[in-house]
Amino acid sequence: MLKYYVYISETKVSMLYPQIPSAFLSTAEAELKVNLGVVSTGLKSRSPEQTKELAGRVGVLAAYLRKHEKIGTLDEPQTWFQAVADLHWGVVTEYASDIAFFGGRVGDRTLALLGSSESIVGAAQTSESQHASYYYTLKFFNGVVKGQARLTNDKPPYHSWHGAVEIALGALPESTSRLDFLARLIHQDGDLLVGTPLYVAFA
Repeated sequence: MLKYYVYISETKVSMLYPQIPSAFLSTAEAELKVNLGVVSTGLKSRSPEQTKELAGRVGVLAAYLRKHEKIGTLDEPQTWFQAVADLHWGVVTEYASDIAFFGGRVGDRTLALLGSSESIVGAAQTSESQHASYYYTLKFFNGVVKGQARLTNDKPPYHSWHGAVEIALGALPESTSRLDFLARLIHQDGDLLVGTPLYVAFA
């Protein structure tokens, strides 16, 4: 099936792909060589061929996770969770800090997916958050994505997780896209789910 990726986390692919057993890789990569459907304009600063290779690897990694890890849903998230949902998305920026953000209200939950703006495939609309203190929250979010924040104790400065997510959502375009994603859970608080995606694609 063709996947129109809008986001691929090269960091997660680089970290997790080498851990996939060779027996699984040999079969999965052979299938990919025969049938790899990727339509994109390329990741920032990468050639279409590099993007195709990265997309192939994320496809193999996602298949491995689905087969060997317990993948949750929005209603019952696990370490990894996946869904198809109508989400707002773009790059939220404030001064010198920015982040790729996918989110919205899905059923009874508020969902936020945080990622590096460098992992956006092609072009994405950039939105100013227009909250001066949100610069520090964006820096915190980037720390979360890069694994520098202690999630058990840390919280966004000036705002709760809910408040920070609402500010980011308010900065995004009103339109939504039907998106398919696989993400790692990084924070859960009542009806709020925050994750960092391995990939996001048009559904």
